Amino acid sequence: MTTIAERLDIDFSALAWREDAACARVDPELFDGGDIGSPADYRQARAICRNCPVARECLTHALESDERYGMWGGLTPNERKEINSVRRSLVPRPTQTQVRTDHIRRALKVLAAHRDQLAEGRNNHDIAAAIGISPKSYSARLTRARRLLERHGVAVPS
Repeated sequence: MTTIAERLDIDFSALAWREDAACARVDPELFDGGDIGSPADYRQARAICRNCPVARECLTHALESDERYGMWGGLTPNERKEINSVRRSLVPRPTQTQVRTDHIRRALKVLAAHRDQLAEGRNNHDIAAAIGISPKSYSARLTRARRLLERHGVAVPS
């Protein structure tokens, strides 16, 4: 049986840097900033972040998880918003062919995993329960995968 963290693909060990953060030893309200964040609080928080050994990890986390409130890695929400806006504009959008190929790969993977589970003697109800969804949702997932492959002329594995 998989854990919730595994199903959601969360790696809690990636957040271990928080233990070494300079802000862990001061009042968290200073970094929260409320809805707007007072300039005085942000000045104090920024001074603490400047001497923090894990400021880079903190900022990376905030940018990747789109933290919208408080001071992270020495930057305010608006400063992080600007950085993320620039980062998004630099990432090329996938072509239709790339998107189609990714969907086909995913559909093939779903159907191959289903075939393997059936070969091990499991039925749709057991498989659905093991991945934490209803049998009806699992059946719909299989149907969508088959239809996608048929629509693109890809042989549906049996």
